Amino acid sequence: MTSERLIVEGGRLRDFLRDRSEAQALFPGIFLTIRAAVERELCDLGARSVVGELDRETALAREPEAGLALPYDWVAFGFSGYAFYDAHVGVVIDTSTWPCLGRVGFHRRGHLPAGVHQRIGAIDWAAAVGGTPEHILIEATDEHQLRDRARPFDFTAIESETAHYASRAVTYYRAAAPALTA
Repeated sequence: MTSERLIVEGGRLRDFLRDRSEAQALFPGIFLTIRAAVERELCDLGARSVVGELDRETALAREPEAGLALPYDWVAFGFSGYAFYDAHVGVVIDTSTWPCLGRVGFHRRGHLPAGVHQRIGAIDWAAAVGGTPEHILIEATDEHQLRDRARPFDFTAIESETAHYASRAVTYYRAAAPALTA
């Protein structure tokens, strides 16, 4: 990398640093708020939480080819007895687009034992989470996601938004937990 490519016009850099400072209250703050609310609700199930922004080193070690392009705007809740990234409920806000889109869902890796997939498949998800989740396969990581449809995150109502996403995470977690503890 040449030094020419490292030069950023002073005014733009100043604006970026000011905006970054203001945004730090939002990210990872939103996810820390959601994490605290979900952990309170799921203390009986031993959910293990990870905030993406605080997990950069692990994510980079797992997917070094992605580098800094990896998204970190999420919080997820793992299940006892499973590697964190193998089975978790995730709350994601896609900050690569405007408006930013949020979603919640249950994520599991394809390499889990067949019995786990059968038990997950036997759940009446529409009844368990109050609507039919979309099923997406992320081929690059062999991750199956059962998730709510994305919806714009309302930054003018952060308290109600974080409450909504925390509630949805608890709902998905409680729906999946019996299948993962059988």
